[in-house]
Amino acid sequence: MVDSSGYRIDEGTGNVIAGAHTSTAAAVAGKAAPTQRAFLEGGSRIGSLNTDAGIITNNNHVSLAGPLVAGLEIQSFAGTGTREVKNSGTISDTVENTSYRGAYGLGGLMVPINVGGRLYKPGTIQEYDSADMTATIPFTTNSEIANVEITRTSDVGEFEKDDNGNITGIKITNYSGGYTGYKIGLIFTADKVGTGTNNLTNDGIIEFHGHHSIGIQVDADNSPNAVVNAVKQYW
Repeated sequence: MVDSSGYRIDEGTGNVIAGAHTSTAAAVAGKAAPTQRAFLEGGSRIGSLNTDAGIITNNNHVSLAGPLVAGLEIQSFAGTGTREVKNSGTISDTVENTSYRGAYGLGGLMVPINVGGRLYKPGTIQEYDSADMTATIPFTTNSEIANVEITRTSDVGEFEKDDNGNITGIKITNYSGGYTGYKIGLIFTADKVGTGTNNLTNDGIIEFHGHHSIGIQVDADNSPNAVVNAVKQYW
């Protein structure tokens, strides 16, 4: 499994600071930005091939958590050999739904609960504000993904009430949330000016529930002479 989460540490106590942002009075008034205390970095992958010839094969279950992570990667290489990444198992983001539901969530992001179209913090009857349920990807401004705001999709719930009709809690009726999106199963990326043959082969399962996710991607504008074969047999 690979994830992209990180945490801010309280220098005084050494404890992880929970939540996505600290919303100060100045921030609420628009006079200051919220202090981000947890973050999602991205850039991780299970396997990366950067050689003239070789193959990486997945025969098991690769779990991806957090945004901007990939299963298997080929980096463009100046050689005449054949390179291949092959998924014969499963690459999925289902771990975001089944895990990362503890005190610090995923990079500080918890799974909101949708009750009647409003989003609530898990374990409370308090509504989320947008700052507290969002983390920003800290990439430079010239990046295609600079300042992308990441949230987790919501579960569905209903209010619990006492005999007098007072709301006492929230019961989750559908654990369908937790996904952040922005994942890639197999990818060919730009490194050196590449040549040779590069095969991205999926004869297993690539299963993503989050948005802005891609099964097979080719992103190597610096290598117009490289041969790239994207072979999809099953999803």
